[in-house]
Amino acid sequence: MLDRRQFAGIAAAGGLAALTGRVQAMARSRVPAVHVEAPPAGAKGRIFGAHAEDLAAQGYVEEEYFVSGTATSYAPVGALGPDGVWTVAPDRQAPFRTRVIVQRPADPAAFNGTIICEWANVSAGFEISSAVNQQFWKDGYAYAAISAQRMGLEGTKERPLGLRQWDAERYGSLSIAGDSFSYDIFSQVARALGPARGGGGVDPMGGLSVRRLFALGESQSAARLLSYVNAVHRLANVFDTYMIVVAVGRSTEFDDFVYDPAKSLDENNNIRRSRTVQTRVRTDQRVPVLVLNSETETPYFFASRQPDSDWYRLWEVAGSTHASAIGGGRRPDISARDGVPDMAARWAKMVDLFPVMEAAAAGLDRWLSGGAPLGSFERIAVAGERNAPATDGFGNAKGGVRLPEIMVPAARFVTQTNDASGRLEPFDAATLWAIYKDDADYAARIRAAAEWAEAAGLILPRRRDEYIAKSARGPVPFY
Repeated sequence: MLDRRQFAGIAAAGGLAALTGRVQAMARSRVPAVHVEAPPAGAKGRIFGAHAEDLAAQGYVEEEYFVSGTATSYAPVGALGPDGVWTVAPDRQAPFRTRVIVQRPADPAAFNGTIICEWANVSAGFEISSAVNQQFWKDGYAYAAISAQRMGLEGTKERPLGLRQWDAERYGSLSIAGDSFSYDIFSQVARALGPARGGGGVDPMGGLSVRRLFALGESQSAARLLSYVNAVHRLANVFDTYMIVVAVGRSTEFDDFVYDPAKSLDENNNIRRSRTVQTRVRTDQRVPVLVLNSETETPYFFASRQPDSDWYRLWEVAGSTHASAIGGGRRPDISARDGVPDMAARWAKMVDLFPVMEAAAAGLDRWLSGGAPLGSFERIAVAGERNAPATDGFGNAKGGVRLPEIMVPAARFVTQTNDASGRLEPFDAATLWAIYKDDADYAARIRAAAEWAEAAGLILPRRRDEYIAKSARGPVPFY
């Protein structure tokens, strides 16, 4: 494989297009040898971050695997510009040993052929993923939460909740040399689950026939996934589509930020944030990319907005907050069981982003199958120098993806109070009855809004039915 110096030399000589094709061909032919095995039981005898519910009752199995091999870091060739047209070259190598949580149908006939691969988020000082609060399994998807970053293994000084600390007997052998290797680790673990899997050890998919791999990353992981799309996708050729969730438009660099388990969580996160680059999604990629943002990100992501295209969509969900991508209603159960801080305890109940994530997965599957692409929706309107969301007569954001809570409001959703949460301000009775004639009027409007949202591909039929059922309570906020 070309090293960084050879790559840069050929690029400088004017052969970048030919070189990129050569590297892509080598990437396709080079399938790194990884080994997959079951973990030891450990002192606690259970998976950190496992689902809170009984998946067996839903016809699913949840298992954890260790994946080990040699990872390659990447180094930029040229500038990391705001257009996202980035070139990187293979740089260093280091051994790795990490873990993946897999949820898959027990019955092969129930599997829809697609795996949602989530990049586990580590910005809390321990791993958070939708493996503990997601519902993709209800639609026949398999789900994988991939541990790609060192902080998830090592934790921080005031939060010694990395996997190795949480259960040293189970996870003590895990090792990631640095986050520069995270991109290739994410690729290799996903590949070990996908259609071309065939490495050593056990089959983590239990013989299921996998057709597609979706990549999903939220918040800090969204920043890394944005870098992956712009620079690594064309080299790795692993994923069929990307869902980048609650992104602020800044993506991570490719060297190791100076992570130190002896530093505090804030110190580590501040160093990481200082090493990000404002960027958009490159326009020459040929796989669907959805950026799914809450209203919270509007001022931060404004500089990274770009038009929808044949392969790109931006959805901005009015009334939702950054935290709604990981809340999901099950964090307290997981936190209590695993002995970690409940990250959702203080968060207000705002517009829920999770139903849109579910529908988006189904829409991306349809798009890849030759069906209609995801819909395009107007962006949230902004005002002022900070590009804060402009508000309508009810105090809610104008524009954006508008779910029934916003189309038929019973409250004001204030999203700019802090980076994670928001503030819900229910309307008083006088305001409600000035808007709606009676409970039946409110219920009829909710039904119409829910049916529109389902037809637009923003929610699934069961969510439409939930809206309709809840509307029977009258005009009160949907908790």
